[in-house]
Amino acid sequence: MPLTRDDRLLLTRLTRPDRATVTDDAALVVLVTMAQGGDEEAGERVLSAMAFRLAAMARASQQTTLAQFVSAAWFVISGFNPARNHKVLTNLVLDCLKQVTRDRVSRWDERTISHPDPDLWDLPTRPSPTGRPERAEARAALDEARHLQLIDERTHQVLDAVYLGGLSSREAAARLGVNPDQVRYRCSRALRTLREHQRELCTQ
Repeated sequence: MPLTRDDRLLLTRLTRPDRATVTDDAALVVLVTMAQGGDEEAGERVLSAMAFRLAAMARASQQTTLAQFVSAAWFVISGFNPARNHKVLTNLVLDCLKQVTRDRVSRWDERTISHPDPDLWDLPTRPSPTGRPERAEARAALDEARHLQLIDERTHQVLDAVYLGGLSSREAAARLGVNPDQVRYRCSRALRTLREHQRELCTQ
């Protein structure tokens, strides 16, 4: 589909003149690793390298916008295996295409982002009598995760705004001064970390 005005603005932001495009495999692996460690600037550098290819796929798609490709790219970056150090940019872009295809089938843009609907609670807390984590339990889990340095203060704010404040990704992004893609990225990365440390969180 043709790029919309918003898509063009997004592409311009991702490819701004003061950010040199990185295509070297070794450099991209370093940036991906940094992004997975929480460095959002590194993640945006990787997105910058992917931007024009993502735009080309968006133009060729009948259903997926550039914004959706970029959102999917955050998830791809967060889960990319740095050991795949040959043709890194190509692999990232192809993984993004696969992710978008899977996302379209499962309508991920409506469901993956954290939402106050109780059916979508996914924080690793002690089971409650109702089978769902209560708000106080969820807040305690987030506070404990921050105390244990499993998440940083910014991520704590994002999860608090979305899971406990009931904000959408766009509302949380506007409140915290980030973009919705970064809200999704932080939620995805943080929840994976919390699940990995679920035993610690549930025994405190």
